[in-house]
Amino acid sequence: MVREKLITELEQTFRKMLRSYRKEMANLFDSELTTSEFMFLQYLSAHGPTKVSILADEFQVNRSHVSNVMDRLYSRRLIDRIHSVVDRRIVEVFITEDGTELFNVMKQKRSKYFKRRFEHLNDEEINQMVHFFKKMKRV
Repeated sequence: MVREKLITELEQTFRKMLRSYRKEMANLFDSELTTSEFMFLQYLSAHGPTKVSILADEFQVNRSHVSNVMDRLYSRRLIDRIHSVVDRRIVEVFITEDGTELFNVMKQKRSKYFKRRFEHLNDEEINQMVHFFKKMKRV
C-alpha cells in the first residue's frame, strides 16, 4: 500500500513537472519557435538531411504532424527540402543557415534557462537525477 501511494505521488509529480517544463519552454521560445519546431531543428542540426519518416519515428509522432511542422519551418526559410542523392524519389529536409542561426539563439536561451533552473541543486543531486532518469528510460 505504501508503495502504491509512492508510485501515485511519483506519477503526479512527474506529470506536473512535464507540464511545467512544456509551459516554461513555450514562454522561453515565445513566438520564435514552438517546442516541436525547436526539437526538429535540433535533430536536423545534429544529423543533417533527414527523411520525414525518420523524424516521425525518432519523435514517435505521426508523419502528418512532422509534415505540418516542416511546412511551417519551410515557409519561414528555416529548413529546405532536397531529393536524396541515393534515391531521387526520396525527399529529405535539412536546416538552412537562417534555421541554424535561430536554433543557436534558442539553444543559448534554453541553456541559460537550465542553468538557472538547476542552480539550487548541487552536483551530487544533479548526478542522482541523471542516474534516476537514465534508469527510468531503460524500463
